[in-house]
This record gives sequence, C-alpha cells and structure tokens, in this order.
Amino acid sequence: MDASEIAIGSILMQLYEENWYRPVYYTSRLLSKAEHNYSTMEREALGMIHSVTKFGHYLLGEKFTCNVDHSALLYLISKASITVKLPRWTLLLQEFEFDIIHLLETWWGCFR
Repeated sequence: MDASEIAIGSILMQLYEENWYRPVYYTSRLLSKAEHNYSTMEREALGMIHSVTKFGHYLLGEKFTCNVDHSALLYLISKASITVKLPRWTLLLQEFEFDIIHLLETWWGCFR
C-alpha cells in the first residue's frame, strides 16, 4: 500500500510458495480536494484504511501483513492521537489482526 499527493493504492497479495507472492487484487483511487490537505501520515493512514476496507472480506479472521514505506505507520495504533481522524481510523483497524512491516528497513536489511 502506498500514498502520494494525488492518490492512494494497494495490492492484495497471497503467499504462493515459500518466498513468492501472487497479486490477487489491485485497488487505487484519487484523493478528494479535502484529502489533498492531509499530512503525509494521514494520507498513508488513509491508504491503509482504504485497503483494509476494500479487502476486508478477505482479511477478517486472518492474520495478515501490511507492508508500508512510511515508518510512522508502525506506531499508528499505539501512538497518542495527533489529529481527530487518526483515533477513529485506529478503532476501525482494531477489528483486524495484522503486522506492519516497514519496507525500507526490509530493503536495507538486504545490504547488511
């Protein structure tokens, strides 16, 4: 899942063989005028919310992993609220069981 200044998008992937993944579903959408004013953290969190609600019927009752490129999302659930939106979004995410992995840390780990 990822967010930019104009859109959000994500890919639902399924483990195929030991380290191979297959895409199952793609989703994306443009940000509204109001969402263009969101901070980077809010846009990334919105991307997660959009993904989880779009793929919710696949994800409920399953443990899954969210791969993100914005490290602040690692602390989204445990962090004190910064804005009014984030606590509401955190409540929505609590019905799912998932881990968040920061892709940059994983990518840099390849070079260590």
